[in-house]
Amino acid sequence: MTEMKLKTAIASLVLGGLSLTTSEAVLITDFSEPDFQIFDDLTTLAIERYPTYLLASGSAFGGEFAGVFDSVDIVGLSDISLTGSIIGENPDIQFTLYLYNTAVDQWRTYVAYTSAFGSESTTVTLTFLEETASFTDVGGLAFNAGGAPGSNITFAFESLQAIPEPSVYALSAVALGAAAWLRRRRRG
Repeated sequence: MTEMKLKTAIASLVLGGLSLTTSEAVLITDFSEPDFQIFDDLTTLAIERYPTYLLASGSAFGGEFAGVFDSVDIVGLSDISLTGSIIGENPDIQFTLYLYNTAVDQWRTYVAYTSAFGSESTTVTLTFLEETASFTDVGGLAFNAGGAPGSNITFAFESLQAIPEPSVYALSAVALGAAAWLRRRRRG
């Protein structure tokens, strides 16, 4: 490969990598009224609204809530992080969060454990399980607790965000390394 082709290839990598670094977290919902509308028919947990969070409490055995919000475009952002906290004594349970497209006919399934959250505001990246189809327009969600019969949960939901995948950061690091190498090569 000639030196010019090598420089062109590195420049393409650098520019491509740097354009990916502009991907930032996108707020999906902050669970506040009136932006987040609860579906009462699909909600079995007791819901209390506060200015900075939504408090859900009740049975950890299948307790759930669902709601919709204004459509959010999350193109290029497949990881989801939830910010919230556990209030009081709670069992360590796995919960499921379903993220729906705007038409509410396709969904992605994510899971996490309540033990990942503290009594103070904590942000946790949820584990992706499956999706019915790929989509980038998000407009609703459902939360389902998976605890044992007789157990209860009290969870404060603060925000849900779409975040760049770690590979975006890795590619950016490679691109910046290539730029530094090219700069050093030009000097020397």
